[in-house]
Amino acid sequence: MKNLQTVVDQLKGERVGLLVQVKKIDAALSALGSVSVGTHGSGTRKPMSPEAKARIRAGILKAIAAKKKAAKKSTKSGKKPAPVQTGASQPAA
Repeated sequence: MKNLQTVVDQLKGERVGLLVQVKKIDAALSALGSVSVGTHGSGTRKPMSPEAKARIRAGILKAIAAKKKAAKKSTKSGKKPAPVQTGASQPAA
């Protein structure tokens, strides 16, 4: 009888694990179900204007400069500087 209880306990544990997996699969399916498919979801984008690209580039450069300034300021106060990451490479013009 003790062996039977062990088997039942193992099956209950497996059931809990499977329920967790089913919930994850349901969440993934519902997320994928909300993605539009067809003409609107074909992945084509309207081309970005040169002005918009310049604004984005200026914002990135401004953020990099602010990080460098903060790192420089923190070294004067004796703190360890935060690593500066650019995040994007400069596009070839």
